[in-house]
Amino acid sequence: MQGQSRHRVLLALVFALLCLVGGAASQSPRTASEPARGGQEIRPLRIGFLRDGDLPESAFARLKADWSAADGELAEALAADGYEGIALLPVDGRRDLLLRLQAREFDVAFVPARTWAEQSAGYVPVLQLRRPGDFTNSRTGEAFQQGVVLRRRDAPGADLEGLAELRWAVLNSGSLAGYVLPMARLGGEGIAPPPDGFLFFDSSEEVTKAVLTGLADVGICELGGYRETLVAGGWKPDAVDLPVEEVLTTNPVPTDPVVFHSRLAPGRSELGRLLRRELRDFAARDGFGAVGLVPADPASYSRTTGILARFDDPLAQSPAEP
Repeated sequence: MQGQSRHRVLLALVFALLCLVGGAASQSPRTASEPARGGQEIRPLRIGFLRDGDLPESAFARLKADWSAADGELAEALAADGYEGIALLPVDGRRDLLLRLQAREFDVAFVPARTWAEQSAGYVPVLQLRRPGDFTNSRTGEAFQQGVVLRRRDAPGADLEGLAELRWAVLNSGSLAGYVLPMARLGGEGIAPPPDGFLFFDSSEEVTKAVLTGLADVGICELGGYRETLVAGGWKPDAVDLPVEEVLTTNPVPTDPVVFHSRLAPGRSELGRLLRRELRDFAARDGFGAVGLVPADPASYSRTTGILARFDDPLAQSPAEP
């Protein structure tokens, strides 16, 4: 009888332990592979950006650290929508960025305006970059850029048609304001690019310096960047003794947007509204250096797709950009 009694006690203990383990499992937190609310799997919030863009990768590392350490409202909102942690997704080129936007790979992405004009479906422009040389609409707070065509005053010839015979320094073709718009304006005037192509640069500062130093006779870049470079060099943009002159300037277009996946559109997502506020606060604390973030108007960006659609890319008839 004693053996049977001990056996019954042992069985009871095993049963009690199984119940405890089962109860603990039912109350444990979800793992990364378990479904979140609405059947969505838990995953990090994915932030995409160009590795060599206007904002350094170190700024995004600071943003990740800032948000990863956050508690309270932001942490709760991320968890409620099925996000756990922050994932930075740096992209090595504009073409790769475009493909990954088309695949809806990002939740938040910092996108060049030209790339946005090429791919806007599935995303909403929520914020936009405001750099020192950009122009701000005092009524709406939006930021805009313009393009400019520069010419050395001592270059031969004096009319627009003569530009095709000169040496050109051009901002890379990824810039909507600094490349697409001025090239389109020149094309509308019947001015073709020089037959031997032109020198490409990665910034308006480099283009401006190439013209100032005589490496090129003509410069095509962003107006704000050109004028900022003059000021940094001790020149006044409206000085009569400048060695360069502005041949033409373009109409303004919005600066590079920060886009949210449509499911995070602030108009219908509480998390989207919170992320918009947190990004602006981070920028206001100089998290992105001299670059600020201001609200974007989707209507302004919808017009950029038409600008690009009407643009006949001169690179189709001239040497490829390196």
